[in-house]
Amino acid sequence: MTEFSTDPFYKIISARLEDGGSYRCIASNKIGSILSEEIKITVAYMDVFKDLNEKTLSVNEGEAAILNLPEIDSVPLPDVTWQTDEGVLPYAQKYAKSKTNQLVILDSDKSDQKPYRARAINAQEGKEENSAFIRLNVDESVQQDQGKEIAPQIVIPPDDLQVVKGSSEATLDCIANARPLHELETLWFKDGIPIESAGISYSLNDIWNRSLALVSINTTHSGMYECDVNLRSGGFPSVKAISQVIVLEKPRFLSNAKPETLVDYGSQLSLPCDVIGIPKPNVTWYRNSEELDLSDKRYLVEEDNSLLIKKLLVTDNAMYQCFARNNAGESSLSTWVRVKKNRYKRSIAAKLVRLRPSGERQGKKNFLFVTPPAQPIIEFGPKNLTVLDGKDATMTCRAVGAPVPNTTWFFKDEEVTTSSRIQILDTGDLLIAAVREKDAGHYSCVRTNEAGQVRVSAYLSVLVRTQIIQPPVDTRVLLGHTATLQCKISSDPAVPYQLEWYRDKQIINPRGSQRINVLPDGMLEIQAVRASDVGYYTCAVRSHGGNETRSAKLSVIELPFAPTNIKAERTEEGDGQRAVNVSWTPGFDGNSPIKQFIVQKREVPEFDPLEFLLYYCAF
Repeated sequence: MTEFSTDPFYKIISARLEDGGSYRCIASNKIGSILSEEIKITVAYMDVFKDLNEKTLSVNEGEAAILNLPEIDSVPLPDVTWQTDEGVLPYAQKYAKSKTNQLVILDSDKSDQKPYRARAINAQEGKEENSAFIRLNVDESVQQDQGKEIAPQIVIPPDDLQVVKGSSEATLDCIANARPLHELETLWFKDGIPIESAGISYSLNDIWNRSLALVSINTTHSGMYECDVNLRSGGFPSVKAISQVIVLEKPRFLSNAKPETLVDYGSQLSLPCDVIGIPKPNVTWYRNSEELDLSDKRYLVEEDNSLLIKKLLVTDNAMYQCFARNNAGESSLSTWVRVKKNRYKRSIAAKLVRLRPSGERQGKKNFLFVTPPAQPIIEFGPKNLTVLDGKDATMTCRAVGAPVPNTTWFFKDEEVTTSSRIQILDTGDLLIAAVREKDAGHYSCVRTNEAGQVRVSAYLSVLVRTQIIQPPVDTRVLLGHTATLQCKISSDPAVPYQLEWYRDKQIINPRGSQRINVLPDGMLEIQAVRASDVGYYTCAVRSHGGNETRSAKLSVIELPFAPTNIKAERTEEGDGQRAVNVSWTPGFDGNSPIKQFIVQKREVPEFDPLEFLLYYCAF
């Protein structure tokens, strides 16, 4: 800690590595002192690669080779390019670089058998370092037919992320290996919806969709992200990987503190600290830039993070700060608490003058000291509030007065009765847990003491949650008939919503087909169904009142295909009897289980050299 100075800045001359860290300043005068929020300082530098010994990596032919960046200390993180002894690697589908600067060589073959090294550049420091070579050996003992396809495999999956709201960018990798590479396709989804329809800002960092960048981070970016990888030529099932993105929000105060809080000596004071954030912030109170000693029973931090000071003393004059911190950062607010002495009324109850024998006058004065009552004054009144049903609602009603005013809440002119769901807090706030539609209406708060009362009002609106009340169900329909999949929505009339249908995660455009219609009630109608209509259908609804998706499978029943590979082989039993062994391969079942196979035999005259069988399936 430095000495106090009149300079409004702190100067670091010839910054060294150890100067990096967290700094705070304290501003002080005769009134008190306050503590600044944290300031982080980093000093740019880059060391050499820690291990300069050549390494060897062996992989089987056709597999992906992953070369990890050798360890190097650098602030900020360096820009990395990979190269061989022939020069920088070309921009091609065969080569990928992960966000941790790993080099991934896909579908490796004998031509990839060479040394590789990384070049790290710290532009801030103006320094460049080359790593030792990593020699790649492609094992030929496991021979792979160059023309043979290799099933898709995700070798660098997207990782779970926590990112702060307001960040410029966050990246998800999904690097996959397969053969042939040019048939490899990567698709991204958010919460089961194609990324292009998810309503977020994003960009794809390469033409092969291997890196998804989330841009201008806000809370709508939170969710489950999925990358699906498949070969366009088919032949293998698609593979997928899922990651969760959580957007953290720096603590934010719902109301500002007054610059100055004037209170009476001996009274009780509640300093609010209404703060929200993701995750829920931790709150610490400071007095004159030092953490408040809560062992003093006059201080109490309540459940809503407000600071309650009982029986105020003149020594409580100070600067008070509320610091809220979470993984996204910290915020603070402050107020100057001034404790004023009571004003007294002096009344002369009597004045008696007596004359003593000596002639001396004697006077007697009686004084009565009275603390005058103060009418309640609203500091933070309720405001019109709109919440989703099922969420909690808090209506503020904070007042000062002497003595401390009582609190009474009214709903539609009837006094509110507390219950397990509805509570009146010590601060005067009204808390309604798990709000219901019937809770909507006009609320009034009355704060009363012997000096008078004050009444304030606000309106609570409850939005009915937008949800699917009749979801689609698995449906089987005959080929050529009409299929219907229901999707009935319940929502608040004042909240518009958007309903979309997807088939196998691809959005359905009713205008693109005369057979497919979305009816006014949300039902999906498919006329003259075909075998190509088989798949999973998803109904997705989005609105300010909530989002929801529900899915169902559509199966099209059609005539089964005839059996194939029918064979009849004559055998001789041990007793000389003739027998025929009949075998076949069942055909496509038409999306309905085959009930039975019927085998029929027709005999021909003995003089005919042929004896044949006729087989078919009956259902």
